[in-house]
Amino acid sequence: NGALEYVAKNKMLNSSWIALAPAAGYDVWKKMSGLFAQQLEESKDIHGAVMQYLAIDEVRKAVEVYLNADLCMDALILAYLRLGPSSPIIDEALVRYGNVLQNR
Repeated sequence: NGALEYVAKNKMLNSSWIALAPAAGYDVWKKMSGLFAQQLEESKDIHGAVMQYLAIDEVRKAVEVYLNADLCMDALILAYLRLGPSSPIIDEALVRYGNVLQNR
């Protein structure tokens, strides 16, 4: 657990560390996966970050990652499929998509 914390603190997480994290417990794995997702997002690996958030059932956060990267269609599809057509984030994604299209 100490090694995982050191690696996470120094933003050195990778898929190998995440694969080892369950040995320290579910809560540690979930925390490390969330930190890894943040690390991936910061390094512009948008799809990797989304996959990590989905692995820990953080669907709304995954949609927000797509929106922040102006990948609005990806965000809309993910939100519709995983959160349902009545999810409020769909309206937000549609507005953002309209803004992206308007600025092109």
